[in-house]
Amino acid sequence: MDTVGKVITCKAAVLWEHNKPFSMEDVEVAPPKAHEVRIKMASTSICGTDARVLKGWLPLPFPLIPGHEGAGTVESVGPGVTSVRSGSVLPSSGLMLDGSSRFFCRGHSIYHSFRASTFTEFTVVPEISVAKIPAAAPLDRVCLLSCGVPTGYGAAVHAAQVTPGSTCVVIGLGGVGSAIILGCKVSGAARIIGVDINEDKFPGARKLGVTDVLNPGRLSRPLQEEIQEMTGGGADFVFEAAGLPETLLAAWESCHKSYGTCLAVGLSPDDSKLVLNATPIITGHTLKGVCLGGYKTRDCVPQMVSDYLQGRLDIDPLVTHQLPFLCVTVCDCTAQAHLPSTACDRCGYVCWHPPPSCVWLRVAACAQHTPSAQCVSSIESKQGAMQDGTFRFSCRGRPLHHFLGTSTFSQFTVVNENSVAPIHADAPLDTVCLIGCAFSTGYGSAVKVAKVTPGSTCTVFGLGGVGLAVIMGCKAAGAARIIGVDINKDKFAKAMAVGATECLSPLDSQQPVSEVLSERTGGGADFTFEVVGRLDTMMTALLSCHPAFGVSVVVGVPPNAQSLSLNPMLLLTGRTWKGAVFGGFKSRDSVPRLVEEFMTGKFKLDALVTHVLPFEKINEGFELLRSGQSVRTILTF
Repeated sequence: MDTVGKVITCKAAVLWEHNKPFSMEDVEVAPPKAHEVRIKMASTSICGTDARVLKGWLPLPFPLIPGHEGAGTVESVGPGVTSVRSGSVLPSSGLMLDGSSRFFCRGHSIYHSFRASTFTEFTVVPEISVAKIPAAAPLDRVCLLSCGVPTGYGAAVHAAQVTPGSTCVVIGLGGVGSAIILGCKVSGAARIIGVDINEDKFPGARKLGVTDVLNPGRLSRPLQEEIQEMTGGGADFVFEAAGLPETLLAAWESCHKSYGTCLAVGLSPDDSKLVLNATPIITGHTLKGVCLGGYKTRDCVPQMVSDYLQGRLDIDPLVTHQLPFLCVTVCDCTAQAHLPSTACDRCGYVCWHPPPSCVWLRVAACAQHTPSAQCVSSIESKQGAMQDGTFRFSCRGRPLHHFLGTSTFSQFTVVNENSVAPIHADAPLDTVCLIGCAFSTGYGSAVKVAKVTPGSTCTVFGLGGVGLAVIMGCKAAGAARIIGVDINKDKFAKAMAVGATECLSPLDSQQPVSEVLSERTGGGADFTFEVVGRLDTMMTALLSCHPAFGVSVVVGVPPNAQSLSLNPMLLLTGRTWKGAVFGGFKSRDSVPRLVEEFMTGKFKLDALVTHVLPFEKINEGFELLRSGQSVRTILTF
């Protein structure tokens, strides 16, 4: 083409500041540099993320050319580009069961604890709470296999499914933490970092398999920053076994920002609140709670006892003291080792003495650290520029910032080579642009991130374009029941058409929608998806999934720098909270395949498109989105 190597002047929708309409401008588009591709756009669609940019929800510089779902043809390429040439490409986002008691004392009923109450010489439990084990089992050891060991060991091998060669962090090196270490080692973790304020626990932890130890009280910076540096960006798996909101926050922020998994294992106070920056979860973090390591007790306890008897599971190192029952208070004091104590006033036994350094310094260091919004920084350079720090757009003598490395709201755009995916030459560009974000994000959240199972129940909050794609993914995965939730009932027909089995509006009931859904689903859905991008609906979606095994996926982009407060007990029962960018797909690998699947009729995209407008009517398209009249609006050039 005669434009190769030259500056191109074309139309683009420019945002000069947030909360203002787009301005259709003549902009200059510079030629691509090394490993860059300049694309002539054929179509782009309006995504809710773009609307958030318009509202100023994301910390992006202005002026700016937004847009990130688009399709077009390669106009020219920069030096070193070998994977694409002239043809169709897709700029893809970087992106006791009866209620009575069996215990009485001084004329009072005594409550049971976890239907077990083992701090008594005799106890009464439901049949389902007992597990038969071999007569030869040493009861002074295998008692650990009823809680502590399964909880920790199972958290690693069963719940987290630690992978060979991975890096793990264990915060809290008590009995459960030690069992986690055993699980990580058995799973083949290459590096296990133990964290505790009591350095007396370090030698024992090393014997179990810990490779590095940290005392937060001796660090000059927050624990999470130390771990981020030690691990080159964050650990693969982080286990919180201390039961404190502050340490759970530190654990969360110690995970790798793109794929790290944080396991809440420690039991937190009932009234405690965990305050998280909601944004990082969509980058790929997984926050998961687990009870008893995710095991079914009657199945796992006999197996673990057998493993112990046969030498496959060594739990003897976990026992540091053995005392007569009447001195249980000593054990209690030891369990609360983070509080200074000298002696037990009821039995006279000397309790654990914390060293002078074991104070709450670790809490202050962690609690004062402000979470950073890593979602945007992982997809976009801080300057909104190309990788070399320069710009390819200019207008009125000023450089224009790039958006998500794509900026599809322009007749021509320049992107990095890694941001384009060659697709079938016959692919309809006015439709497959949806695969650049909306469809892939929603569909992948169901089939790849949540891994929806056949016969399951799913709930989708938000029935816009991405929400409908989630429904399509749930249906493709074999979900038996798909409940759509939205305050706009006009969207129900479209949701039912793509696979929803029922729909409801939160405005139709005085009950919280999470309670309504729990009643409808017999305790909670198997999978819930939040596709609105609001903190209140994220919390509702989490509450609406089953407390023992439910998975809640955050799909909607939350406002930047806003924090979500929750009780960690919501996770400890077994819920999983996770998110992912672009449905967990790798764009350059997945987009061409998804386009091929679309062209062979595996799924349809037409149901997602409600309006097609010329590019010049972009502000009308955003008004349709704002008013709830559109699902997806395609802009044609």
